[in-house]
Amino acid sequence: MADVAPLMTCDAGPKYISCVEKDTAAIKRELTGKFMNVEIGTFVDGMDSFYGDYKNRKIRYVPAMVYVATSMTGKSAEEMQKHVEMLRAATN
Repeated sequence: MADVAPLMTCDAGPKYISCVEKDTAAIKRELTGKFMNVEIGTFVDGMDSFYGDYKNRKIRYVPAMVYVATSMTGKSAEEMQKHVEMLRAATN
């Protein structure tokens, strides 16, 4: 599998979650304009699906929002898998 860069400017590891939450520029970049054509119900469904996976239940809300928003922009499945694995690893 090719090495995929994180979606945020944060390094992988135990501090990834807090870095994502503090990286307001990254949050704005990931969220701004992404919901212009997305109904709120679609976003809520994405959040429900994200937290429906028991492996994601320890992940905080803001990184989860960034993940769901990013998943709606057409990022590859490989990029999204790498991102969720980094989120999960940071919560253990």
